[in-house]
Amino acid sequence: MNKADLTKIKSDMATELAKYYSPLEYSFDKKTFSFIKNEYRVFWGSSSTYPDSIVFRPQIWAKNFRIEQVLKDLFPADLSYETIGKSQNDLVKETGNYTSVYMIYHEGGGTSYQYDVEKDTDLRPIVEDHKHFMDQLGFPFFEKLKNVEGISGYINDRVLQADDAEFNTEETINRLKSFFYRPQALSGIISAHLAKSEQLEKLISRYRILFAGNDFILNDVEKVISHFKNS
Repeated sequence: MNKADLTKIKSDMATELAKYYSPLEYSFDKKTFSFIKNEYRVFWGSSSTYPDSIVFRPQIWAKNFRIEQVLKDLFPADLSYETIGKSQNDLVKETGNYTSVYMIYHEGGGTSYQYDVEKDTDLRPIVEDHKHFMDQLGFPFFEKLKNVEGISGYINDRVLQADDAEFNTEETINRLKSFFYRPQALSGIISAHLAKSEQLEKLISRYRILFAGNDFILNDVEKVISHFKNS
């Protein structure tokens, strides 16, 4: 797909999406191809381009300003301070009760929730599908994350809910590891401190077990723990 066609598709997509997001007071950031309102961002950028098409895989991101400030203080070299992000596909897998004509079901298991767009593709059904996703899953996801208590609950309840015997099984550890990446791990431990979790010590112990051997995450988790201990 040549540059002119690609530019036109993105411009037309932005125009159609703006009809939905502008009345909701989301502003469009052309540089990142995102619609943003306060701490919430719907990201349509970083698409895959093929000779005859472009593929959009939207993501939704939430940022908490209290968590962000801690991250900036402790990790000033980081390029982003988002709290939690999910692709449409990831959020659908997490909830398990949503279908779309734009979902691809793979033979070996798993799905891809994406929008394949060619030069003559009608964008309106795609935007309608995305609107349905946001109404059913996206905006409720944002609502869960509106404060540090909600963020801590969303991230950390899954770590705390198992008893000790179940938590220490390989199956549980691997399942939890598949959920976490560095931003979510840091947001989880920071939000637990800010929310003054009654199970903070248990959570810290389980984080140390969960990320044992993964110094990339664990060293930064320990830095957060030390920060709150000494503050």
